[in-house]
Amino acid sequence: MVAPEIVSGFQIDFSSPSHKSLAKLSTSISQLNQAKWRKLLKIVSVAIVNDDVSDEQLKVIENDNEQNSFLGLLDICQQTLSFSPQLYKQDNLIKDLNQLHLPNDLIEDLVQLLFVSRREELSQAVLKQGPSVTKLEEVKFRIDIILSNNRMNKVLQPRVTLSLALSDGSLKQMELDNESLQMLRFKTAMCLKELQLLKCTPAMTNP
Repeated sequence: MVAPEIVSGFQIDFSSPSHKSLAKLSTSISQLNQAKWRKLLKIVSVAIVNDDVSDEQLKVIENDNEQNSFLGLLDICQQTLSFSPQLYKQDNLIKDLNQLHLPNDLIEDLVQLLFVSRREELSQAVLKQGPSVTKLEEVKFRIDIILSNNRMNKVLQPRVTLSLALSDGSLKQMELDNESLQMLRFKTAMCLKELQLLKCTPAMTNP
């Protein structure tokens, strides 16, 4: 799936070259009745949730015009679902779809599908199909004190060994002296502060 192209106001530039399937969507849709495009929307939903469509379901698409309509609707749904509903809202979608000169009834159906009836299910499906990021599952640490070495009888130097268990099953280990540990604590605190500030921005807090 092509990443959405963002312009000011959290809009999707559906007119960009990356959305070739939308170039003639208005013309294709104008040749379909409401019952037909609703059938296509059902297939779009199945394609997003299952990442596949059966041969039986594809029989609904009877010609090139309906195929173009299906691909265009699929593109719109995938791009919309790639945004959180706090950033890309119903009003944004309606404005962008009006620029494509789609029928008002179809716009209402898309808003109902993408923001009301099946939003959570479709969003979860898109997330699962997207690239996965390895997550931190568990952190363990051990503190060792170096009492002495060959040069000095008394050192008392602490060293920390961190073991990081990742979601892909791998285990990473690192050994830190006191200075490195303090730097790690500082950088971690800075990241947490930035995340907290991000959560407090209007775009993330407004429903």
